[in-house]
Amino acid sequence: MTDSESQGSQPHVPHALKNFGLTQKQNTLRELARDLWLDMPADGNVRLGVKSFLDLRSWFRSNDVPSCHVCNEAGIKVVPVAF
Repeated sequence: MTDSESQGSQPHVPHALKNFGLTQKQNTLRELARDLWLDMPADGNVRLGVKSFLDLRSWFRSNDVPSCHVCNEAGIKVVPVAF
């Protein structure tokens, strides 16, 4: 384990994203929300969008994510995180 790993450093960030400014980050989030990959309600939280959830369906199944007893889809529960 390296010193940076033992100090809880962030995971590897792709070089292309290191130079993203705040405006670029906000625009990217808006585009992902517009295209339904993310959901950004007025409360300021960022959630998985419909496309992300559908794209991850097979991953949920293969990783033993519990299914809903009614619809047989992955049972995902959102847990608010306080900052």
